[in-house]
Amino acid sequence: MTKTNIKVASSGKNIDELIKITIEQLKHNGYDFLAIALVQQTEFYRTDTERLELLKEYVTLV
Repeated sequence: MTKTNIKVASSGKNIDELIKITIEQLKHNGYDFLAIALVQQTEFYRTDTERLELLKEYVTLV
């Protein structure tokens, strides 16, 4: 999968907020299929570290 050029501000946010924001940004930028994939993948990633690494595969965290 190719990483998008979307940047998500991560300062002061917990992992659940970052996931929600990332899904919203993916949908807003026409990446609905990636938003669906991210929702499905988060079910398999349990730790915050794993989930953070997953987000980095989709967007750039700033």
